[in-house]
Amino acid sequence: MRNNYLSKVTIRYIGLLFLMFSISVTSFGQSQLITGTVMSEEEPVPGALVQVKGTQRGTITDIDGTFSINAASGDILVVSFIGYTTKEITIAGG
Repeated sequence: MRNNYLSKVTIRYIGLLFLMFSISVTSFGQSQLITGTVMSEEEPVPGALVQVKGTQRGTITDIDGTFSINAASGDILVVSFIGYTTKEITIAGG
């Protein structure tokens, strides 16, 4: 009887791990790492906020104005900084 119980628990555990793995693979397959540089005229803008619209995912640019963020094709990046006009950029596929 104990072997039967352990067998059921093991099967459920393996099933749960498989489900978690398939969800993570699906979500990674849809998003991609987006990198860029926020510039003003000819100068980089350090400290600008880059956020995926409608989410809590965001980052700020480094001292050289560069950033990287995970976003999916069709997502909109919102770039903002105090004193500058906010820009929205749609992520293209590929």
